[in-house]
Amino acid sequence: MSAADPIFAGYRDFARFSGRTPRRDYWVFAVFLFVGTIVAFLVAPMVALIFVVVSFVPGLACATRRLHDVGRSGWWLALPSLVVPAWALIWIASAASALAVRQDPLDDSRYFMAASIVMLVVVTIFAFWLAGPSQDGSNKYGPNPGEVTT
Repeated sequence: MSAADPIFAGYRDFARFSGRTPRRDYWVFAVFLFVGTIVAFLVAPMVALIFVVVSFVPGLACATRRLHDVGRSGWWLALPSLVVPAWALIWIASAASALAVRQDPLDDSRYFMAASIVMLVVVTIFAFWLAGPSQDGSNKYGPNPGEVTT
C-alpha cells in the first residue's frame, strides 16, 4: 500500500460515515489535509479556501470513522466544533474591549483562561483518541480493518 492510497480513500469515501478507518490511514490523510492547506494558502488564499471547502466533508467522514475505530461515536466531533468557536469569540470580545479602552464584563483574563483550559482539555482528549490503537476485533461500528482478510 502506497502513501497515496489513504489520501485517495479519504476522498473516495467522502460520504461514508460508517465503518472504521485505521490509525495510519487517518493520520496520512490528516497530514495531507494540513500540508495541503498550508501549500494552498501559500499559492493563494482563495485556493486554500477552495481546498478547505472541498476537503471538509471527507475530513469529517475520515475522523468519524477513526473515532469508530477506537470505539467512540462520531458525534463526539460536535464537541470541538462548539468549544473552539466559543474560545475564539471570548478571545475576540476580550481583545475588542481592551482596544476600546473601556470596562467590559468580558475584559477579564479569567474568562479567557477558563476557555483556553477547556479547549486544551478537549484537544488533548481528541489527540489521545485519534492517536490511540484500534479496538481489537469487531465493535458496534464494524470489523477491525487491520484484521480483515480478503
